[in-house]
Amino acid sequence: MKNNMFDKLGRLLVTEKIHVDRLKKTDQAKRVSNIRNELLEHIRAIGSSGNLPLIVATERAFVQNDMNRYLGGPNMKGSLETALEQFDAIERLIKIVDVPKKYAEVDKEYSLRTSRDKSGSLPNDEARQGFDSHYARLNNMTKGRMEDSERQIIEARKTAIREAKKLYIEKQTTTLGLIKSRSR
Repeated sequence: MKNNMFDKLGRLLVTEKIHVDRLKKTDQAKRVSNIRNELLEHIRAIGSSGNLPLIVATERAFVQNDMNRYLGGPNMKGSLETALEQFDAIERLIKIVDVPKKYAEVDKEYSLRTSRDKSGSLPNDEARQGFDSHYARLNNMTKGRMEDSERQIIEARKTAIREAKKLYIEKQTTTLGLIKSRSR
């Protein structure tokens, strides 16, 4: 019985691969591939734009799209709702990180050593925590079954989130007077 079940699994996996390969050759699959390639290049352009609010708004749009289209159960719903809450915090802090008097209050709120970065000079505020959390969420997405084009899009999104965090840290550093802003 055990061998029959295992043999059937092998046959089903081979059959699935054959049909997926056939499906990839259809005109519709080619159109989807072209759209994904265009989307990938657009995400890369946004991620390298240096425009922090645009990068964040783009990623929020992806999360909202996932919420609207791909809701895959209560765990996914909770994760996406948390992501949207984190983007609210990120966007709120982006608006004040360039305003020294306002951001000084955030700096004061994160005064404990455990609430600072490794150097102890910058607060690990909700924006930075949100970037890290979302990066981990995206990283977890790449562990499931997906096509290479989908994986490339997620990798581009991860790169954009890393860039957004870097831009945010530069703003923190400048606002708190630790170094001068570098020109882009």
